[in-house]
Amino acid sequence: MRALLNLGIFAYLQVVLADCAHVLTHTSTLYDARDESPIVHGHGVDYIGYKHATLDQDVFKGIPFAQPPVGPLRFKPPVAFSPPSVINATVPSPGCPQATVASEPVSEDCLTLNIWRPHGLGAAASDGRPSPGLPVMLWIYGGGFVNGSTQYFYPGDGIVNTSQALNTPVLFVNFNYRLGVFGFPVGKEAVEKNALNLGLLDQRLAIEWVHSNIAFFGGDPNKITIFGESAGAMSVGLQMFYNRGNIEGAFRGAIMESGSVSSYSAVPADVPARQAAYNFLTNFTGCSTAADTFECLREVDTEKLQEAHRAVYALPPDLSAPDPYPSAFGPTESPTDLFLPSNPRRLLEEGKYAKIPSICGTNLDEGTIFIPNPQTPADVVAFFTAQLPGLTFNINDITAFKSLLALYPDNPAAGSPYGTGNETFGRSAEYKRAASIYGDLIFEAPRRDFLRHAPQAWSYQFTQKPIITADAEERAQYGASHASELDLLFQYLPTDAITPEVYALESRFLHYFIAFAYNLDPNLNSPGGVHWPAYGESQQSLRIQAAGDSIIKDDYRSASIDFIIQHPSIYR
Repeated sequence: MRALLNLGIFAYLQVVLADCAHVLTHTSTLYDARDESPIVHGHGVDYIGYKHATLDQDVFKGIPFAQPPVGPLRFKPPVAFSPPSVINATVPSPGCPQATVASEPVSEDCLTLNIWRPHGLGAAASDGRPSPGLPVMLWIYGGGFVNGSTQYFYPGDGIVNTSQALNTPVLFVNFNYRLGVFGFPVGKEAVEKNALNLGLLDQRLAIEWVHSNIAFFGGDPNKITIFGESAGAMSVGLQMFYNRGNIEGAFRGAIMESGSVSSYSAVPADVPARQAAYNFLTNFTGCSTAADTFECLREVDTEKLQEAHRAVYALPPDLSAPDPYPSAFGPTESPTDLFLPSNPRRLLEEGKYAKIPSICGTNLDEGTIFIPNPQTPADVVAFFTAQLPGLTFNINDITAFKSLLALYPDNPAAGSPYGTGNETFGRSAEYKRAASIYGDLIFEAPRRDFLRHAPQAWSYQFTQKPIITADAEERAQYGASHASELDLLFQYLPTDAITPEVYALESRFLHYFIAFAYNLDPNLNSPGGVHWPAYGESQQSLRIQAAGDSIIKDDYRSASIDFIIQHPSIYR
């Protein structure tokens, strides 16, 4: 398992799904059988999908929402796709180029989306649109803005199947967006070419496509909830910043799992570490001597550019974690940007975001997979204050960080994974201390900061320890780690893990989200659930675990988390 985590969380999911394929989940579409070919008519286009033979669902895959961003369109904002009269939506498209070596096909021609819906949805109304429409759950994948795909991962069949069983059916949509250097170019050269935050623009165009077309598939364009995990959750928050909060009704609800609007330090594209990443690319590809280095990169072979992109993240062994923090390429602050004209915290404080109902939650042990094995407090300081292209938290104030470090006890029993006493799993005592800091810095402080500003929001903490029986002991060293709830959300669990208690947790967890998609409130007769109060002034949160959900006060580690929020030199 440790070797799998070294690939990063997205690559880990790839391997888990491949290993578990013979027992995989109650509903996986990895190897789904097909019978009918449903056809959807919309805007002069026929979309030909397929009916899942064992589930009462129609599936449409690989629908283009933008022109292929290749050739002169590389490093350009996405251009809306002009479809032919017929689209074969039965085959998934490749994923976008990754920062890891993907086990699936990748291509720059990747800007497509996929739809799962209850079978035969929507008798045509007089205007040709299906009516009434169902709520739509629109997923944005994570992966540090450098990995992620919808080709085989994050399938919607489990969510749709559960929604049908609960008699609250929904449509599920996911899509690809450009990643790494392809979606988030950096350097002063990218600023000069107006080539910033292309991946966020891809996301926005996909959301607009869904809003304009989902009614033809049986969805309600006025009941779209966007949700995502990790970088996907951060993306959900950043989509709320679009056009200073004027999202033009494109979606009405937001769910952020393990990530919030300020989790990612969206610094300018030309800060030293990012400029160093750009310079590394031009040197690696031979573009450094070109008259226009950016235009040279636009013409570099895809595989060569991917190779250079991956090489940026080569870290010294003492700074390399199971899932390294990829910081060079990602959301960027720029005065004229549609999403980030200033840093996320300032936009949040100024109220320049869409004030829509939202859910924002974290897992108990968010930091455990992102930390190497520091041996001393000085090693912890060095890790968090490193200024490398592939690893920087944008923390230059070493004095302030040392003050933060002092707020975390030098005691393994107080560290993460929490509740494991003095057990260090073969690592140093400083590992658990650093994991606690990481979880609070990147996930807990941004979540709490967002919820204190949000007018209508709910908070959760997912505390369930590893469930998969084959490697539960190995995974236990990471606790209720980052991304561990995806096992339940997308029903990745092998059949031997589906005990009645686990099945009830899975249904309960999904039902909160589905209820939110219906009513912008997660309380809708959740089977076995509890009443989940809005965050508000009481600052209450829902603790989610197999033993039963409960309401807790969101006041853990208040001194350290408040210190993070109050120090801009540590938390932007």
